[in-house]
Formats: sequence, C-alpha cells, structure tokens
Amino acid sequence: MKTRTALVLALLLAFPLLTLAQSPLEELTPENAALIDQIGRIPQPNRWQVLSLAWSPDGAHLAMTTNMGVEITDFTADGMRPGQHYGETSVKCVTYSPDGKLLAACNSHDGTIFIWNAETGEQAAAVYTGSYAAEEVEFSTDGTLLAVRNSSSDDGEVVLWGVWANGQRQVFTASNAYQVQKLATFVHGVPAIDMSFNPDGSLLATISGSDDVLRVWDTRTEEVVTSRELADVYAADFSPDGRYLAISVNLTDIVILDAATFEDVRTIMNDYPDQKINDLKFSPNSALFAISTSQGVVQVWDAESGELLSMMTNHPDIVWRLAFNPSGTVLSTLGWNDGIRLWGLGSEIPLLARPTATPRPTATPTPVPVLEAGGTAVVHTTNGDVLNMRSTPSRQGERIAQLENAVLVSVLEGPAEGDGLIWWKVRTEDGLEGWVVEAVDGEQTLIPN
Repeated sequence: MKTRTALVLALLLAFPLLTLAQSPLEELTPENAALIDQIGRIPQPNRWQVLSLAWSPDGAHLAMTTNMGVEITDFTADGMRPGQHYGETSVKCVTYSPDGKLLAACNSHDGTIFIWNAETGEQAAAVYTGSYAAEEVEFSTDGTLLAVRNSSSDDGEVVLWGVWANGQRQVFTASNAYQVQKLATFVHGVPAIDMSFNPDGSLLATISGSDDVLRVWDTRTEEVVTSRELADVYAADFSPDGRYLAISVNLTDIVILDAATFEDVRTIMNDYPDQKINDLKFSPNSALFAISTSQGVVQVWDAESGELLSMMTNHPDIVWRLAFNPSGTVLSTLGWNDGIRLWGLGSEIPLLARPTATPRPTATPTPVPVLEAGGTAVVHTTNGDVLNMRSTPSRQGERIAQLENAVLVSVLEGPAEGDGLIWWKVRTEDGLEGWVVEAVDGEQTLIPN
C-alpha cells in the first residue's frame, strides 16, 4: 500500500490536476440545459457492478465503488485518467468530507464504514456499524457528522456518527477519525431508502419505501421536525440554496416542498410513466434538478418552472445514481452495467491512460493507533463520569476502582466479551489492574494512545 501511495503522490506532482470549475465547460442553467450532451465516459472497471459515485469538493476527482474498493478518476489539464485506489474489499457507497481531505465508504458485506485520508490513501478509521447492509453514507456540510443509512435494519435506522470532545462535536480529520462514535439514532420503523442533509447540516431528511413516509430530523435535538405520508417515494434531496426539498412520488413524479415550512410548493407530473425514478439531485446553483430512471433515461428539469429541459437516453439500461460536479458544469450518471457518463456543454473530455512515473519518496504516515494488548490507552468520559474497573470482564465483577477522564493505562489483555460489551484488561500507572469496557451505548470509553 505504501508503494502504491508513493506512486500516486508522484503522479499527482508530475501531472497537475485541473478542477472542472477552471475548464472551458459552461455552467448548466435553465437557459442552456436543452443543449446538454454527452462529453465523456468512464467505462465500468472489470470489477463487478459500480453502485455509487461522488465528486470531491474541488471537482478534481470522481470516486466510484467496486467490489475491490474505491476507484478514483482524476481530472487534469489534458483530460481524465485513472487515479488513486482505496481499500481492497467490496464497497457500495462513497462520499467525500466537505474539505475533501477524507473519503468514506461502506462495506456491502458487514456494514463496516471505512474512512481514508484522501491525500495519502492511508486508512484513518474503520467503524463497525452492526448492520449488514449499510447502503449510504453522507457527511454533513460542516464536517462534524457522518450519517449512515442501514436498509437491512427492521427499524429503518439512520445513525449519526461523529467525534465528541470537550462537550461538542468535532470536525472529522485524518488524525481524530479513529475516535468516531455513535451520536444519535433516527428510527423510521421500516427500512429507509434515501436521506439528505440540508445545507447547514441542521436537518436530515429520510424517506422509507414500504410505508412511504418522509421524516425530517433536527440533528442537534434529535427530534422529528416533520413527518408526512406520501405515495411511492424513492429519492429526496435538499437544494443547495436551502429553499427546497424535492422528493420523488408516485414512482415517476416530483413534489417540491418549502425547506422551511415543508409545505407543498409544486408537484411536477412526469409524462413518462414507465420511467421509475432511482435518484434525484439538485445542481449546485439550485436552478436545476436531474433524475435517473429505471429505463436508462436521464432527465433535467427547471426547479422553478417545473419544465422538462433535457432528456438523455445514451445509457442502455438502468441509470442507478447521478451527481453534479461542484461547479455545476458536469452531470455524472452511473449506469447499472455501463459505467459513468458525463454530460455538459463543451468539448469532449478525453480518457487518458494512467501515466508512468518514477516513484518519489514520501514521508511515512503515522500509524493509526489501535486497541491491542501491549499498547496504551486513555480513559475517555464526559460530564464528570468515571470508568469502572472490575475484577472480571463482566458488570457482575467486583469493582476495583473508578478511573477518571484522561487517565493513561497500559493494555494487558483483550478483547473479551461479556454482557454484550467488549472488555480490556488494563493497568494504571500506580499498579491497579482490572477490566474496563471499550465503549458504552456507542460512546468510546477507552481510546488507543
């Protein structure tokens, strides 16, 4: 991995990236959307079906998931070319942090969320969610929350993960990501099928398919702001300007809600009833929204007038996911079996071969600390709480001591399971030995040092 990382960093230095915001491509608007055409294509890698895609905040990278990790396409001054690769296991959802320094993806086998340092390619954290079908991950725009949608949960859970310190949520970084813990759980009652943060991250909209209910949650109070029954919902998205919440209804139509009052603004009837909506996304300028359909069709609509402006039919099969690049000059669409197509106004973006270059030496990254026998750890509690040290790895064990926040301990044995918790045997600096829990109610109580 270190050799591969060194090579990638060398290539980045040898071939400077160009954000599409700096390219001659034109921003997509209601006035020019009728002229949208295909301007590029990224073939599907020879690695199973691609199920998710995400742009980096600077528009220089486009990530796609595969059964062997995350593949990146870099956009350069001359075109686009294969870039960094993250992970070696099957993943099905991917997202960048708002500052572009982290990349998160969900494992489609055991629900693990991987977080990588997007600049070095090194893994910063691996979070086991407890769900075998984590379907979607999304960072809040302030970078303090990572929402994980678990479709297999009977309760339809959407879980907010974050780093909690000094009485408040911290912005995710490569150095603190390993401290991630469960901060809140939003329970739908049935599996949720889509979610979307509003622009400031204070609200999270979730929808469920089997009961067709929209719920909007306050991410600070963890209360439901509004709940509403619709019909045949499948996708939802807040507009970047914070004015609207768009939801697909009746399989093919779109309802636009006021994002402050959640009252209806307009309902857009689609004249193509066979084109079931799979995904829906606003453009960065909030003037357009695009939908992908089960019939290989991509549609672009005027968000204000509700007018259909453009319809693209190049995909031979289902169009699964879509995303606008940050500058709003490119719409990327993910086909079920034919990779990614790029749509916009401008010249064709050539697909370049991966260049070869002599690897340059790079600084060895600091290893991510892990809990293990022979290591050290720090007690982490809040609000004056203490961590009980017991004689056995069980709540029934005799209490030996109560450890305060920030106490440094040596890890002697573990992990051991007891009472549904993970325990480690530790020794304090004054020689006390006993068992403590790693986490309680999703909050990390023992952090590797």
